[in-house]
Amino acid sequence: MYIPDENQRTFLDVKRWIPYINIPHYEYHPKDKNMYRTHTPMYKPFAMKGKQIVWMTTNYVTGKPDTNVMKPYDDKLKSATQRFTNF
Repeated sequence: MYIPDENQRTFLDVKRWIPYINIPHYEYHPKDKNMYRTHTPMYKPFAMKGKQIVWMTTNYVTGKPDTNVMKPYDDKLKSATQRFTNF
């Protein structure tokens, strides 16, 4: 079994700290409730320091989000994640 050095972080460490990583979040259009877009926080371990957690945002699409897979989006979630991106 591979055991990382004490100073190294693994993806499971990040998943424990940020349980919503790689989980899409949906946001409805402010004027048209038949449209939504998704925000997905992605972990990029080889990116430069401070830029390892990146939020990917799609364009608005027509339809209804799959609430079994996606969670509602909150702006505070993104701002909280941006505060501690150094690992």
